[in-house]
Amino acid sequence: MLSIFCCQQRDEKQERSFRAARAKGDIVIGAVASWDSGETLWQGIELAADEVNAKGGVLGRKIRIIKKDDKGSVDEGRFVAQSFACNPDMVAVIGHVDSYISIPASIIYEYYGLVMLSPLSTAPELTVRDGFNLIFRNVPTDKDIARQLAKFAIDMGYQEMMVCFLENAYGRGLARAFEKQFEKTGGTIIDTLSYDSLSDSGYFKKSLTTWRDNFSFDAIFLAGTVPQAAEFISEAGKLGIKVPVIGGDGLLSPDLWETGGNRAEGTIVAGFYNPDDPKPMVQQFNRAFRKKYKQLPDDNAAQGYDAVKLIACSIKKAGTTVPCKIADALRLTKNQMGVTGSHTFNERGDVIDKAIIIKVVRNNKFEIWPLHDTF
Repeated sequence: MLSIFCCQQRDEKQERSFRAARAKGDIVIGAVASWDSGETLWQGIELAADEVNAKGGVLGRKIRIIKKDDKGSVDEGRFVAQSFACNPDMVAVIGHVDSYISIPASIIYEYYGLVMLSPLSTAPELTVRDGFNLIFRNVPTDKDIARQLAKFAIDMGYQEMMVCFLENAYGRGLARAFEKQFEKTGGTIIDTLSYDSLSDSGYFKKSLTTWRDNFSFDAIFLAGTVPQAAEFISEAGKLGIKVPVIGGDGLLSPDLWETGGNRAEGTIVAGFYNPDDPKPMVQQFNRAFRKKYKQLPDDNAAQGYDAVKLIACSIKKAGTTVPCKIADALRLTKNQMGVTGSHTFNERGDVIDKAIIIKVVRNNKFEIWPLHDTF
């Protein structure tokens, strides 16, 4: 494992800022995720960097992305974070994806003076620590997502709901936030169920049978991740449970119907990108992405694309690549439009007032829910 002290003799933050203030070559930015499941995220990042560089770069300098894989592991995530920290010319990092990796990795980035902008980590814990000034996200938090999903459920007339959640930071946080918001807006949580990473279809079948035989409810809120959450949905369908299933962004993957089969039809999830938005920026992004990658962009691609553009814009506003100055510019960003919507950051580094996009599975693809624009 890399030493936390790396190879610098002077204070690491000072060394990085000193070099950044005088640098004239490429602007070095790290990109890290579990790329086995994040191919489109990388494509969005790559496309944005290519576009910035094609227009002359930022401050007359090209952006150079160094890509590394955290393999969905906390230990590997820390290792990558330390390797980035040992590059004194790197000024920012886009990543990680999973909150359980982003949270410990962010400590390393803050300590070594690197701006971190996570495109997909939603756990509130990422940005709650006092004294942290370099950690940001351009995705709504679980609390924001839960608030909007709870409003959607109430608007749809769902008054009594069951909650099922994965027993980890993401599942617990999203479920608790939803329960609080749903009950605050007049709904009732009838029962809750938790499961862990080892729970199988047999466990889901037994628990869902109990729900079916003993309770009456309008819908189920599912705070989990695919493919395991799709097994839950599949078992519910097999048992004849026909109420809608509503989930967070952890269900936002083709694995939902690839594992859940036709029983995933009608599942409602929180998304971040509307490819049908007529705004010229969005349609231009669609065309460029399709031309380069022969497919339409998804939510991950759009989030990665916006992350690069936000960092590039902040460097331009700051007039320097000194990380603390980039962070200052990011924090002052107000209503900056991206392909996923408007970006305004608060003092903690969270993007605020950013609407989610309600999506529903129809014929093995995600379609925009007709009422998504009511938020």
